[in-house]
Amino acid sequence: MLASWHAVRWPLHRPEFDATAGRLGWRITRESEHSLGVDAGLGVGPEEVTVIVGATGEAGLGELTAELVENPMVDTAEARAFLQDTFAGIAAVAIAALGAPTHRRLGDRPELRWRGETGTLTLCRTARRVNMRVQSTVMQDLEDSLEF
Repeated sequence: MLASWHAVRWPLHRPEFDATAGRLGWRITRESEHSLGVDAGLGVGPEEVTVIVGATGEAGLGELTAELVENPMVDTAEARAFLQDTFAGIAAVAIAALGAPTHRRLGDRPELRWRGETGTLTLCRTARRVNMRVQSTVMQDLEDSLEF
């Protein structure tokens, strides 16, 4: 899955999204003018993938976010350890598939990125989730410029 989405050209146009999603067995469950909800069969929820349409004024799809795991437990040491272990395991798979990340952020919300020619794949851990996000490099650069 990681390599499939990292390999597409961004901004992603709907036919390419449909083809890649179809190869992965993903099913669109909701469609609006600004986003798509997708069941990717990951077992996290009915719309574990969200696709944003037309981000930063680009034609096509601007961002895809997949919720890889959600921790429903309360904020405990065990819950944090579970999420960190899960993040580390997925990161190892991503590194094996994509090579060394082009960016690393450490700390309580670790993040790894693989920047490609037209898109950036990000693996991140939040307080309750491990997410994969793929977006155009234009969008990633814009987000980076807005961070303090």
